[in-house]
Amino acid sequence: MDAEKDTKIFISHIFDKDNECFNKNYPCATEFLDMQKQSLVQGIKKDFRSDFFLWGGYDDAERKILVFVPKYDVEKSEFLRVIRAEHNSAKPLSHRDYLGTLMGLGIKREFVGDILVFDGSADIIIKPELEEFVYSHLSKAAGAQLTVTSRSITELRVPVSEVKEITFSVSSMRVDSVLAEVFNLSRSKANEAVNGQLVYVNDVLCLKPDKTVGTGDKITLRHKGKVVISDIGNKSRKGRTFVSALRY
Repeated sequence: MDAEKDTKIFISHIFDKDNECFNKNYPCATEFLDMQKQSLVQGIKKDFRSDFFLWGGYDDAERKILVFVPKYDVEKSEFLRVIRAEHNSAKPLSHRDYLGTLMGLGIKREFVGDILVFDGSADIIIKPELEEFVYSHLSKAAGAQLTVTSRSITELRVPVSEVKEITFSVSSMRVDSVLAEVFNLSRSKANEAVNGQLVYVNDVLCLKPDKTVGTGDKITLRHKGKVVISDIGNKSRKGRTFVSALRY
């Protein structure tokens, strides 16, 4: 019941932003939304009165803000900023190290976007209203001294995704069958992932393990990666379908 109530509150909040933009004719942006909330947005977008976009600073961002825009042109770059944190520690810092430090400063998770970790540094995507606070207070992470600079979102460094072309065969084009083959899961574990709301098809939450997928569909398994089906081939003598895909 609490989850249902939270969903209703979230949807009400989204429509409040939409109405504010439509009635007052200025941009309105939400906090960062995880994939589940982005999926909820996809389900109600037909009822929006304002134009909008979802954006996390780069194409493959997991966490994105929803921006309602008025009838005049706006620059995407004005809605997000980057905090670059650099260190000289011999010990690598992880995503958890940076995020834990930010949470320790009292910053809520929804005000921080993706954290892109590199060797000796990280680019932290934030909303502009948080920029001065983070710049002033982020000085250490996991015991390592940080050198912090504030950057435009246009200066964001995006890691190069590792893409592997794979081929496999499935008994059917059900999403659970594809998940099991791509991520080396048992069928029951693939079902658990869907039922646990960890699977998205084309960025929309998938709630049915028997959902059929096809060429061009993107399937995301949270914490594991994603795969885009590039081709569906012929069937084997045993009736299994050959599939080609790109795994990220």
